[in-house]
Amino acid sequence: MKFTYKIFFFLFFTFFFNFFAKSQIADTLKIEKDTIKKNENKLDSPVNYSANDSLIFSMDRKKAYLFGGAVVTYQNIELKADYIELDMEKDIVFAIGVKDSTGKWNGKPIFKEGEEEFESSEMTYNFKTKQGFIKKVFSKQSDGYMHSEKTKIHKNKQVHIKNGKYTTCEHEHPHFYIKMTKAKIIPNDKIVSGFSYLVIADVPTPICLPFGFFPNSSKRSSGIIIPSYFDNNFGFGLKDGGFYWAINDYMDLKLVGEIATRGSWKANPIFNYKKRYSYNGDFNLSYGNTKIGEAGETNYEIQKEFWLRWKHIQDPKFRPNSKFSANVNLGSSDFQKRNSNTSNDRSRNEWNSNISYSWNKSPFNFSLNLKHSQNSVTEKVNMTLPEMTFNLNSQRPFQKAGKKRWYEALSISYKSRYLAKTEMPDSLFLSSDLKFDNGFLHEVPISLPISIGKGLKLTPSVSYKAVANSRFSRKHIENNSFKEERISKIKYADIIYPAVSLSYTVPIYGMYNFKPKFINERIKAIRHVMTPNLSFNYKPDLGEDYKNRNTEFVNDLRGEEIKYNIFEDEIMKAPTYGEGSGNITFSIKNNLEMKVKDENDTTGTGTKKIVLIDNFRISSAYDVFKDSLNFSKISLAGNTKLFKKIDISYSSSFDPYILEKDSLGRNYRTNKFELSENNRIARIENTNWTFKINYNLTPDMFNEKNTEEKERLIGEYDYFKMPWSLNFSYIFRNNKTYDYTNNLIYGEKESNSTQSLNFSGDLNLTEKWSLNFNGDYDFELNEITTIKLNIKRDLHCWEMSFFWSPLGAWKRYEFKINVKSGVLQDLKKEMRRNWKDDF
Repeated sequence: MKFTYKIFFFLFFTFFFNFFAKSQIADTLKIEKDTIKKNENKLDSPVNYSANDSLIFSMDRKKAYLFGGAVVTYQNIELKADYIELDMEKDIVFAIGVKDSTGKWNGKPIFKEGEEEFESSEMTYNFKTKQGFIKKVFSKQSDGYMHSEKTKIHKNKQVHIKNGKYTTCEHEHPHFYIKMTKAKIIPNDKIVSGFSYLVIADVPTPICLPFGFFPNSSKRSSGIIIPSYFDNNFGFGLKDGGFYWAINDYMDLKLVGEIATRGSWKANPIFNYKKRYSYNGDFNLSYGNTKIGEAGETNYEIQKEFWLRWKHIQDPKFRPNSKFSANVNLGSSDFQKRNSNTSNDRSRNEWNSNISYSWNKSPFNFSLNLKHSQNSVTEKVNMTLPEMTFNLNSQRPFQKAGKKRWYEALSISYKSRYLAKTEMPDSLFLSSDLKFDNGFLHEVPISLPISIGKGLKLTPSVSYKAVANSRFSRKHIENNSFKEERISKIKYADIIYPAVSLSYTVPIYGMYNFKPKFINERIKAIRHVMTPNLSFNYKPDLGEDYKNRNTEFVNDLRGEEIKYNIFEDEIMKAPTYGEGSGNITFSIKNNLEMKVKDENDTTGTGTKKIVLIDNFRISSAYDVFKDSLNFSKISLAGNTKLFKKIDISYSSSFDPYILEKDSLGRNYRTNKFELSENNRIARIENTNWTFKINYNLTPDMFNEKNTEEKERLIGEYDYFKMPWSLNFSYIFRNNKTYDYTNNLIYGEKESNSTQSLNFSGDLNLTEKWSLNFNGDYDFELNEITTIKLNIKRDLHCWEMSFFWSPLGAWKRYEFKINVKSGVLQDLKKEMRRNWKDDF
């Protein structure tokens, strides 16, 4: 049924074209066996000829007979054959192949004129009139191939054929073809035929056409796109049909649509553009009306939906100082769930868009971004229109050539950022009544790093920071209730941060070489690199007024004073100074490596490095200006990679101070150490483990093959070295937190673990059969949640594919057998069923 309706549309549009093109085609398909008329005019260029075997002249007949590898050339025409007969009086050439002792024809005529070339069994051609008569022609026509029993070439290069075959199979004996009683070939334009029918594997089929039209041009051309048929809960319908418009060499437009018997419809214009070495992109808009159920039913629903995709990519070599890119995905919340053909798109609930422009010419850089974020669960849309930044890279105004002075290291830079943001329900998206919050920030940092000695550096710095917002907050007591008011008025706030830092870093190396008779002779040495870092960061105390700059105070209902930031609810937070501080931070970074014997080294002396611990870091800090709780929490973090496949990371935090309860039973930190009170250095607060494995298996990992296997190879295909791969990705995360509400010493451990496993693979069973699959395993449900299987069979000029997704909410299958070439892309058979059938 699906295949028959396509033939109907093909017949209809072919008839439509043939009706209006009839006057141009004329009745020139008749081929007569007349001799080619002689033109008495002399040739414009000489005729050159040669032969590998022998050449015989007949003076009375005025003919030349060429044997074995004969070649005749005239202007841009070249004719090759094992036997050529040249009539020098009539300027007619005759060519034919030669049979060998087995009866096989060799050296068949090959005719070439410019870029056009074809092979035949016998040929007669007149150099003056540029007309010819050919038998059994095989020629390439654009993306297809033409076979014919009898062919006539005209001076205008148009060709008429009788008993022809058109196919996209390049074999001399094609696997399939369209049999034509007669046809006309217009070079670089089209092929028009009489009565035609489809033949597969030399078996005629009942699929026939009274006349036919086939494109025969390497250039793009506009035309009608034949739709495909579907049958699901939206009703019977046609989809993906419309019109293709080849605008020019740089852009095209495809207008396709979908319509169903129950009233649903969709229009989908797709615009593509590309300029080589510059940019490329596509613009895809879908707009439609979806009807679910029948009128009068409880589940009857009508929804108007749209979706816009725009992607623009700029070539890196095009305008290297600036870049414009776009990745836009926006539309109705339920559009992807109803219309997408991929499970990833249907299961996604958040979509993001970004249109960006950046410019960089040292020392300045500028960026402009238009951002959009949409969540189908919360049905909220966030937009940033625009986000702009303008920066001045670090400059050293006193730097000069020659001997370096300490003050030449002084650097200054500038940073600025502007934001305009809004949030709304998706029902109000693109409405005219949109209100944006605006914020601006700029900062001028100045620093002077001075090297005092090896690993010791002193860095005084000062930074100016200012922000402005379109609104700010005011809090007050009104009618015995606490009120917060956001005032729509531009307000400015700034501050200056002076600071001084002193740091010291020197790596310490340790190496232990094992003796030759060590228990494991492969291990040669272990290398430990320890990098301690000690720094002091000082921020002076500038008084009570400066400490509370850009903050305000209000008394709550209990009379207690509350300090708040006037920009705490705005885009840009107001800069605050706070109290003076003097932090001493210290950390130790560790790296552990092992040197082992390289088994692949033929000399026996080679070694290779194995990383045991890539990074393990311990850090904390001490504030000398605080009157209590001077120590910060202790943090441990580490990561490593084992066997180049397994990633392991770890982090945890510890508190050196004990907890006590206040009068309300709430925990609070006291200035008492765990070491003195509970005989332990610190109290653990949380730990985080991440264990990740990415493993890939390929045949190269098993490259040894025994003799018995080699003898079992079949033909030219190595069944025991067939291409295949198997991939696993496993992630385990564990987070433990300790709650000391009930027990201030031991706490209650709360653990949260997540696991995920993804697997995929592909296998080429033979040179023609291929299989690939992928899936996910859910450890909480203890089952495979998704699996996708794809099987393909290469049928030379055809291809067969089967896709199956048997699990999950998006179950579907699809079977398809089709011609590979796009010229006959509608010559296919499809069987499918997907989630929409049960929607």
